[in-house]
Amino acid sequence: MQSQFKCPNCSNVFEAEAEKFEYHSPVYGPCSKSVSESPCCKAQSDEYREPHPGKGSSKPEPMPSGGCCGGGSCGF
Repeated sequence: MQSQFKCPNCSNVFEAEAEKFEYHSPVYGPCSKSVSESPCCKAQSDEYREPHPGKGSSKPEPMPSGGCCGGGSCGF
């Protein structure tokens, strides 16, 4: 079964047969991932995952200048 991969060197997205790569993470212990060789530059490429906006990726809204009322007096 073919999967999509993204080359880390040239950012080329391509389809290829996946190979299982096993490694040891100091945090998670034994792990594995799908890898393939890029056809353009022969670099080891990880499986491509479609980017999606996460909770931390939204831009914070700017605060109005001048305090709580946007520059005027609050009337307190």
